[in-house]
Formats: sequence, C-alpha cells, structure tokens
Amino acid sequence: MPSKTEIEEEFYKNGKPKFYVEYIGNELQLHKEWNEDGVLLYDESLTKNISNQVSERKIFYSNGEPMSYDQHKYQDVSGVNRIHRMIDKKWYENGILAQDIKLGSKSKYFNIEGEKINEDEFKVIEDSGLFAYDLLCP
Repeated sequence: MPSKTEIEEEFYKNGKPKFYVEYIGNELQLHKEWNEDGVLLYDESLTKNISNQVSERKIFYSNGEPMSYDQHKYQDVSGVNRIHRMIDKKWYENGILAQDIKLGSKSKYFNIEGEKINEDEFKVIEDSGLFAYDLLCP
C-alpha cells in the first residue's frame, strides 16, 4: 500500500502563496517558500529510486537572484547511509558566482568582483555573514 501524501500550505493576505510543503509518509518531498511579493526564496525537493535519493535545494535573494544551489545524493551501501555532495554553488547578490564545488572537479572561489580567490580567502567572506542563507533554511 503506497504511503499517504500530506500537503501543508499557507497564503499571504494578498492571496499569494507563503509556503508549500509536501510529504509522502514522514519524508519531505517538496518545500517552497515565497515572500509577500511572490518571489520564490526557498525550493527543496527530494527524488528517490531503489538504491538512492537525491536532495536538491535552491535559495534565492529577495530580488529573485540565486543565493545558493546544492545537490546531495544519499545512498544506502550495505545498510550504511552515505551522503555525497554533488554540487554546491553560491552567488553574491549582484549575480556573480562566489563558489563552485562539483564532485570530481576542482573547487573554485571568487570575490564579489568575480576574481578568483583561494578557499581561505573565501572562508573569510563566508564567515562574515554575507551569505545569510543559513537563516532562511528550515
């Protein structure tokens, strides 16, 4: 018997969606949040097949520009759950790519002008709170 799908949603007074969350059983399948102007701020989804599942998360600035995108693969290997970070990207609010991490590729980091920097220099920028996406994440 398939698991039951449950949906939670809320709307602003202006009728625009505030959030939408979908579960199958106890497992999150989809989570979206918008600001009062209707701009998407948070988008997370989970896809699953027999041997693994992939989580994808996108976070946006209030102007609609991307702030971060990450993708993780969860794989059950002999009863042990392994997590693989496939993609992890961050952008500055001006639209310039700040971090580009892909499994199997060399990580790249950039300053707010788009010039390449090293990981330690990027860590200082990241620690300054410039990417406040952690406050947005549920």
